[in-house]
Amino acid sequence: IPYTQLGLADFRAAVLPWLGDLIARRPAITKGRAYVTVSPATRGLRTTAGGLSIGLGSDAAYLGEELAPAFAALLAVSPAVAALKDVGEWQLATLAGLIAAEDLSFVSLWSPTYLLALLGALEPKAEELLALLNSAQRRRLESALAARKLDTERLWPSLDCISCWCDGASAGYARQLGEMFPHSQIDPKGLLATEAAVTVPWRTLAGAVPAIGSCVIEFHDSTGQALLCDSLREGEVYRLVITTRSGLYRYDLGDRVECTGWAGAAPLLRFIGRAGVTSDLAGEKLDDGFVAAALTGLGVPALLVARTEPPGYVLMLQEPIERAGDQVEASLANNPHYAYARRIGQLAPLQLIHNPHLSAQLTRSGLERGQRMGDLKPVALVPAGSAAKDWLAL
Repeated sequence: IPYTQLGLADFRAAVLPWLGDLIARRPAITKGRAYVTVSPATRGLRTTAGGLSIGLGSDAAYLGEELAPAFAALLAVSPAVAALKDVGEWQLATLAGLIAAEDLSFVSLWSPTYLLALLGALEPKAEELLALLNSAQRRRLESALAARKLDTERLWPSLDCISCWCDGASAGYARQLGEMFPHSQIDPKGLLATEAAVTVPWRTLAGAVPAIGSCVIEFHDSTGQALLCDSLREGEVYRLVITTRSGLYRYDLGDRVECTGWAGAAPLLRFIGRAGVTSDLAGEKLDDGFVAAALTGLGVPALLVARTEPPGYVLMLQEPIERAGDQVEASLANNPHYAYARRIGQLAPLQLIHNPHLSAQLTRSGLERGQRMGDLKPVALVPAGSAAKDWLAL
């Protein structure tokens, strides 16, 4: 993805107003240090054959040269840690920096699975971590780990807000994060993609507004018609195509959003899921966004995996939920082709599997597909194929 100075200025046109609004709503985030991860972790610095750098030297570039020194002074973990190529070393250095930051007040990241996976390494790496900490930090960590479940308030008593994705396939993981941090606010992040800032959360509205000062956004409806912001209809779902000053021209993001209402003249948008991820065993044509909506009400990490023998679907849940199968089955039946295939026996009843390691396995699966730590995007649906077989073999 090309980046230019104009493109970075367009990111700032969305990021700075969002941060200003967030500080107005959550002033306590300014009282301590921050952990901010924008660029993918575990990726060393590289250059092209012509000498151009690949990736930004620092995430401060998103804020501009004027704010970069202040931004760097607030960070609980040095940006240099992200350049560690070994995942184990990166986890250890990051956790050590975070535990040392007792005054941590703000965390900003993309996917909630990123933080869940990082915290999942606390106990396995406890002995190595304790060796890196001073006596006061060791006591805090030992006390937090001694509780029935990880006592995050003991580690970070001042943590006021965690900003992350909360929609689509990320919804269950965001709720899990909220349970792990009951003393902190989980604040939904807009659709800030590597390619451009597309939407930003604004005030206390139930949705995000389009970042029309950052890129040109086309909204393609189900008929393929391209619309602009003022022509959207509440309740409709749109596929996003953007044009940026970094050089992308009518670029198909592959993301889908729903118009949930209006804030004055601006549409409120909610991320639904990725377009193009579909499963069709018997004519039902389930897509990732539809499945994500069906799983949202569960409140726990969940994944729907297509199975060919016999044809049907497996619902994987990180925690057992009473009547989860009935709830998801009813939601999937809103697709008339799925309901018909179930009624005539083309598709088997939904099978439930309790998988307590679902979050960690999704993280590992993303890394194996070439995604970078911090870029990992949860999926709600795994279509039939080799990936589905791997999941069903776990």
